[in-house]
Amino acid sequence: MTSLIFSLFSILLVSAGALVVIVFNSAPTTNFSLVNFGFYALCFLFVYSLLSLIKIFWSRKKNFNRHKLINRPLLIITLFIVGSIVMSSMQVLNAVSIISFALSLLLLELFFISRNHSNDQRL
Repeated sequence: MTSLIFSLFSILLVSAGALVVIVFNSAPTTNFSLVNFGFYALCFLFVYSLLSLIKIFWSRKKNFNRHKLINRPLLIITLFIVGSIVMSSMQVLNAVSIISFALSLLLLELFFISRNHSNDQRL
């Protein structure tokens, strides 16, 4: 458990530091390049590790002991947040695009939930 918290916290610190370096040394939203891809990838890691740490500390108060490094609902929430940032930087973010993006991610989550239930019923 402590190794998971250490891993997430170190990912959080490294990605936050790299984001600060990218923001102060280049303009990640002006051109589409490898720096831009790195910015959004680091933003994804930062948000995912932050949400994971919040979930771990919240669930620790509730006495839940099942924690995994990869959590599908947190991945989808993080994908929604970073996808919204990407669409905003491309200046295509509006109500219709954000609603359709959210619905597509919701359908993806429902697909995984239904697939898990169908696999449980076969066994």
